[in-house]
Amino acid sequence: MDPDGRDDVITDEQVYARFYEWQAQRPEGSPVTDDVVLNWLFGRAVGGELPSVEEIQQQVAMAEPAAVVYGQAGLMVVSGGFLPGKGLSVVGKTPTSKVRVFWSGGREVAGKAAMEWAKEHGGITLEMSIGGRIMENIGRFLPRNLQVKIWGVLSRRFAAGAEGVVYCFQNAAGLSLKSFWATQEYPILAKNGVEIIYKLVK
Repeated sequence: MDPDGRDDVITDEQVYARFYEWQAQRPEGSPVTDDVVLNWLFGRAVGGELPSVEEIQQQVAMAEPAAVVYGQAGLMVVSGGFLPGKGLSVVGKTPTSKVRVFWSGGREVAGKAAMEWAKEHGGITLEMSIGGRIMENIGRFLPRNLQVKIWGVLSRRFAAGAEGVVYCFQNAAGLSLKSFWATQEYPILAKNGVEIIYKLVK
């Protein structure tokens, strides 16, 4: 079941299977890259839909002009059909083989400490995941309300995929009760019985 309570969530395996179906029929010379299509599929999956191969082909054909422009700029496609009304185009699969590391209390303090620890100990923060890396690159080009919405989706998926033990770095100076950690990540982890090891940083 996904963190929003639906029991009909589309799995990563289903998304990849559909992606490979499309890839086998992909026309030669298309400027739309595989990662663009895969991230769009994950975005639609978050919205509870798994497009057919035919629909993927139609979206790729519509998005090609924009894909070339954004591809040259090193960004994800956010127009030309790849930011549909249902789903978000930047939600990617989060690796499950690494210990997940959360943080709360300011990026320059808790966030920095969490990412440094994750790199040293083979862990992964949300910002280091596929979807997180994409948002790190394109977030500044998006409206603030859309940034918050996308990070919220990524945050819930990251927490929902955690198992066993996770780490959370928190600012000793205090936390916001409106943070993603307080409102989304912690409730999901607690509900799923994940053990949380806290680390305070100054």
